[in-house]
Amino acid sequence: MFLISAIGGFFLIATLALYFSFFRNSKPEPIPFVKVTTFAGKNKEFGEPFGIAAKDGVLYVSDGEQGKILRVSDKGSLEIITDKLATPSAIAFDKNGELIVADSGTHTIKRVKIADGAIETIAGIEGKKGFADGDAKNALFNAPIGVAVLEDKIFVADTYNDKIRVVENGKVLTLAGSSQGFAEGLAEQAKFDTPCGIAVLKNGNLLVADTGNKR
Repeated sequence: MFLISAIGGFFLIATLALYFSFFRNSKPEPIPFVKVTTFAGKNKEFGEPFGIAAKDGVLYVSDGEQGKILRVSDKGSLEIITDKLATPSAIAFDKNGELIVADSGTHTIKRVKIADGAIETIAGIEGKKGFADGDAKNALFNAPIGVAVLEDKIFVADTYNDKIRVVENGKVLTLAGSSQGFAEGLAEQAKFDTPCGIAVLKNGNLLVADTGNKR
């Protein structure tokens, strides 16, 4: 019997394999709709794999426990891109092919170059949690977990501020969310409870996993 303890991230690639990262089973899994097989992490090389993304058919996984971004070969072997992050959660590729990372443990949004592992903080202040919009370098987040990218916009599920925010052109703006709770309606009046996952459609609409509200 195959037991799933906790799903960190998932996505679909052109081969029709659905890849999950299970952060408690410590394995990313491809799901080809008929059976579950372990693709990487068979020897528990992962601590807590969380975010997962693909570029040119190659998988990249964030390991929140070990502070790593890893490249997964087509044979399932692992290569460390960087191990200098605190608690990397969701990851997504930007239009230049670099990884955008929600580094929850430092309350920042970072860019990681996949060629050499170089890290740049693009929004938030290292180690300082709070809430502030405005200039990206002075903006504050509270353990952001989710990120999604569309062109020049980086959408952030600012998890413990219960808000959805966007980073664009060096600025941070709150798009939706007021106080913690549940409320639908206009974006500025809507309420979330610990939103963790976020995805952006081609038309710019956002999908949010409102974790605390189980929606």
